[in-house]
Amino acid sequence: MSGSVDIGFNGNCEEAFEFYSANLGGMVGRIFREGASENGRVVHGDIVIHGLTITGGDVSKGDYKLPQGVNLLLAGLDDHTVRTYFEVLSKDGVSVMHPQKTFFSTCYAMVIDKFGVPWKLNSGS
Repeated sequence: MSGSVDIGFNGNCEEAFEFYSANLGGMVGRIFREGASENGRVVHGDIVIHGLTITGGDVSKGDYKLPQGVNLLLAGLDDHTVRTYFEVLSKDGVSVMHPQKTFFSTCYAMVIDKFGVPWKLNSGS
């Protein structure tokens, strides 16, 4: 048995997965589109980033809502990687908490990326 998180994107699922692949070391798996066109809406795709499986697709026009009450957590990173990922994800996004030492981590950060996806980045476990 395995688990994953599934995210509805606002017409930019494939762009997000390509961005995560290029900047977070993610490995894109399958991408299934509506219809036969290469430009069709993504109905399902998947990517694995540091062991976190993310599935997703483009929601129907008018049905998109920003994710709320959930964050994607990448843990077990080193301090440098937390800072690097924060910089990448905060570009055209929203910085929630700059990388800093906390009582539970040598480097911890929170950010909402340009696709509206909220992330927590944690060094150590």
